[in-house]
Amino acid sequence: MDPVYTLAWRHGAGLVPPEDLPMAAADLLVAGEDSPALRDLAGRARSESPAELIGLLSAALAELGVVEPGYGISWRCHVWEAAECVATGGLAPEELVENFWHDAEVDATEAERQFAAHYTEVDCTSCLACMSAEQVTAWAESTRAAAGAVVAAADDPRVAPPRGL
Repeated sequence: MDPVYTLAWRHGAGLVPPEDLPMAAADLLVAGEDSPALRDLAGRARSESPAELIGLLSAALAELGVVEPGYGISWRCHVWEAAECVATGGLAPEELVENFWHDAEVDATEAERQFAAHYTEVDCTSCLACMSAEQVTAWAESTRAAAGAVVAAADDPRVAPPRGL
């Protein structure tokens, strides 16, 4: 995966808040990426204006030839990341309830919509507590199966479009 594009979609999905952008930029510099705006962003303080930090990220993406993903693509990338974690056992379906935002109002594939439907069946950990052990097990198994269907597809949105300048 392209680390610059990954930062772009993770920020777009709300997983990297503005105050974390300077460190993320520094990590990209260490990884070998370079541009004037990226260097500027890496030298900024966490406490700087979020609008300024986000503006520098946008400028760095443009300088590096990375297309800034929109909300829908960022959401789909987040779905794929979560599905991959569930499918490989790195994340229990129950953890989705607390750690995943719900929004299927984007151009998602059918597999992505099905996965989203599974994790949105349970809105909070209190809902899990109200379910029987058999219900939780059945829900977790169907969520794992839906996650597997997502990662089996060939249209992973986390694959960055070719960089252009």
